[in-house]
Amino acid sequence: MRVLATVLLSCVLGTCCLAADDDLFSAAEAAFKAGEFATAATLFEQALQAGDDSTALRYNLGVVYFRQGQLAAARQNFESLLDDEGFADWARYNIALIDRQQGNGDDARDGFAVVARTSSDAALAALATQQLQTGSARASTKPTLSGSLSLAGGYNDNVVDPVDIAGTDRGDHFIEIVGTVSTRWGDTKSPWHANAIGYVSRYDDIRAYNVSLFAGGVGRAFQLHDWQLDGGVEYRHLLLDDSGYLGEAAAKITATHALPWQSEFRINYEFASINSLNDDYDMLAGDVHRLNIDLTRDDHGPWYGQLRYRMQLDDRADRETPTSYTSFSALRHEVGGRVGRRWGPVDVSVDAGFRHSRFLNDNVLPGLGAIRRKDKLLRVGGIAQWRLDDHWTVIGEARYSDNRSTVDFYDYQQLEFTLGVERTF
Repeated sequence: MRVLATVLLSCVLGTCCLAADDDLFSAAEAAFKAGEFATAATLFEQALQAGDDSTALRYNLGVVYFRQGQLAAARQNFESLLDDEGFADWARYNIALIDRQQGNGDDARDGFAVVARTSSDAALAALATQQLQTGSARASTKPTLSGSLSLAGGYNDNVVDPVDIAGTDRGDHFIEIVGTVSTRWGDTKSPWHANAIGYVSRYDDIRAYNVSLFAGGVGRAFQLHDWQLDGGVEYRHLLLDDSGYLGEAAAKITATHALPWQSEFRINYEFASINSLNDDYDMLAGDVHRLNIDLTRDDHGPWYGQLRYRMQLDDRADRETPTSYTSFSALRHEVGGRVGRRWGPVDVSVDAGFRHSRFLNDNVLPGLGAIRRKDKLLRVGGIAQWRLDDHWTVIGEARYSDNRSTVDFYDYQQLEFTLGVERTF
């Protein structure tokens, strides 16, 4: 088995190559040298699925995962080599580099110190010593910029009114455009980040429900014991039919904790203050509390999955007329899950969720009197993604929703299909 080590001070060290299949080795090496890390990862994953669980392959996977920013998967592969005499020192050094990237400065320094003190490889020990002397375990990060742009088209067989959240019994074709951009800067232990997103959907005929969203925010990540915390603020500006709709100012905090078996627990809380940008939507103004809890397992093998819980408490102004009252304030609970399977560059997942909504005030309807609205919403869907290369992905999605309400007006079933392409940079 051949091993090629390329020493770089600021990234994971080395590439390894598979001798079991020279064609696969050559293709993976060429992809890596060309910077096509996703392609290289796909080739190595194919070898793993074919039964090759060699130490060289695991080292290879660690390298390409790191180059793609998949630090948890990279760490897993390097940690599996700590008991291997031929790879232990290199793996420990690389883990220290990952610790530095994730802001775990103390762990990074400890890792470099062990390699500098115990490694029999003089060149590697010198590199570890240099890392300690330059203090790179707590270096500042250079500003990074990333983003994506996607275009999709589809068909919705029952367009839902975005204000009343009721079906219209009208189908229509639509297009969607989504653009995102984000940047990070500051020291590696507590980096700052900023993000912006733009979303536009346009229907062929039902133009009154065209939605545009523009949002931007800033936040900072920091470490607290074994928890990774991230807090920030964000503003969202929504247009409906190209006219003012809602403005939303939010403050949020997220806490993430790594669990055994390549699992992750995440909890997010957000408080948002919503203002109406048009007198027609004054009833939607108010405050919203959102709580999201996720348990995810993904070892970057073929299978992955997620369980989720969502809670949302709306305190809106509601709508009152001389003869009626409509409540938009509700307490919503949702549980759901997702399971997916990868076949090289193809990723297929299915998702299901159930949401129960109880509105806080009775609806008063002409001729019907007071009715407390309660909704039960079932949603199922599937997504197929085909990664063409490191930047381009084709995405297809199908979604079905079935909402049953104590107020018949809000009953609806909806089936939606989309097909699009995404470009990352």
